[in-house]
Amino acid sequence: LQCAERGFVDLLLSEWPQWSGPALPVPLNQRGHEGKHIHIEASAVGDQFLLAARLNRALPQLSPRENDVAQGFGEGKTYKEVARDLGLSPNTVRHHIRAIYSKLGVKDKARIAHLLHAPPD
Repeated sequence: LQCAERGFVDLLLSEWPQWSGPALPVPLNQRGHEGKHIHIEASAVGDQFLLAARLNRALPQLSPRENDVAQGFGEGKTYKEVARDLGLSPNTVRHHIRAIYSKLGVKDKARIAHLLHAPPD
C-alpha cells in the first residue's frame, strides 16, 4: 500500500489482526477479496489500483441479489432508488423485499436496516 486512510487500515485489521503492512496479507483476484469480515474491491487507475473496503454485513440466508436490495433499504433508499442502482424494475425490487421479509421474519424496512447494522456475532 502506498497510501491508506485510517478507516481502511482498521478494516484490514478486522480481517487480519496480525497484519502490519505495507503489503496486503493476501493477493487480490479480479473481483478483489471476499473475506470473513470484509470485502475489498480493486479498480485499476493507471498502473496502480484503488482499493475500497467495506464490512460484510450481508445476511447469509439471503441470495446475493436479495442482499443487494436489503443493503439499499438499509441505506434508507426508496424502491425506485434501489431499482435504479441495481438496474432492476421497481416491481422486481418489491418481489425481492417480500422474499426478504419472509426469510428474515420481519415486516418492515426499518427492521431490515437494524439487522444489517447489528454487530456481527
